Amino acid sequence: MSPIPIQDRQKIRRHVLGQEGDFPAYFSFYSDLTQRHSDYHLTIDAPPALLPITSDTILLATNAVRSNVVKTKKEVDKCFRRLLASEPKLGYNEKAVRMAIQAMLMVDPDAKDCHAADFTLGDYRPLSWGSDETLVGFARRLFPLSLSISQEAARVAVEYRALRARKLQRRLGARFRPTNNMAEHLLFDERRNCLYLFHHVAFLKAHLSRYRAEQKPLDVSLEESLGRGTLPPQLLVETLYTLQAVLFPSIDPESAEILDELIDKRGFDPDCAEYEGYGLFQDPPPSFRFVYWGERLAHLHQLMSRRPPRNKLERWFHRHSTEGNALFIALLALAFTILVGIVSIALSCVQIWITWYTWKHAA
Repeated sequence: MSPIPIQDRQKIRRHVLGQEGDFPAYFSFYSDLTQRHSDYHLTIDAPPALLPITSDTILLATNAVRSNVVKTKKEVDKCFRRLLASEPKLGYNEKAVRMAIQAMLMVDPDAKDCHAADFTLGDYRPLSWGSDETLVGFARRLFPLSLSISQEAARVAVEYRALRARKLQRRLGARFRPTNNMAEHLLFDERRNCLYLFHHVAFLKAHLSRYRAEQKPLDVSLEESLGRGTLPPQLLVETLYTLQAVLFPSIDPESAEILDELIDKRGFDPDCAEYEGYGLFQDPPPSFRFVYWGERLAHLHQLMSRRPPRNKLERWFHRHSTEGNALFIALLALAFTILVGIVSIALSCVQIWITWYTWKHAA
């Protein structure tokens, strides 16, 4: 993996992240992204010359995307070509817009093309940005709003601390895997027991800082957010909150230990373990709801509730979990009732025997 030039890093921080910092996980992803698409393409100028795609090309493509979020993919590409006309040193690359969206929004606009036609993961199917579809329309398909019932179920699961990493690991045998595509966050592969997590916390914090600096509310519209080159703050907050408050809270030593191991061995962003807090974004208000990740959180909670314990350790954990306590108390009450009934029957038998014995000897 070739290093990214310092000048390119500075441009990306300023243009995409809006904040200074190292961003090791993000730049590792960015380097891999450019390496995978480092093939050569013809420039739009005549005579044609072979030039590689550069960070300047990607950043120019982000400008085309930001200014055309309500236009189709075809129209965005045309705008990109027009911008390139004033930059003769930059070559046209049909993948530049795709790479710009991945670098800017951390979603894959061609995810469907990278999987088999019948690939599914639960209810999730990879989506691609259609040529006649606007970016806003595509983003709405990627991040549909949860139903109110799912939002409530997710809230209950979070308040009862049922989805901490240690519980998921013990109850479901969950293995945590990083993903660079935010649309795959909180997807659980039941066949492999893998929970995919969007781990780029430094990226989330940088984008949230841009909203906080302007004192923007959580409900900034999708169209306005994309025009800024980012995703809605509600979505960013939910993603950050699920990582640092739901799955790996600092007050849970075992879950925090799991996170440390993921950072060391699985390439998770080191910022995942930085809990410096973000004011409103650290502790959401009482009215806060998981309007984007509610269904996936509710699904995880359902899996935790219905999956039976598989060994002695899981049975012990089940008895000490929220759902397990309720079942344990119910079974204890039933056993106590049966015991009281047996004692009552025994006492009745003794009483009858005493009465009979007294009557027999009195006669």
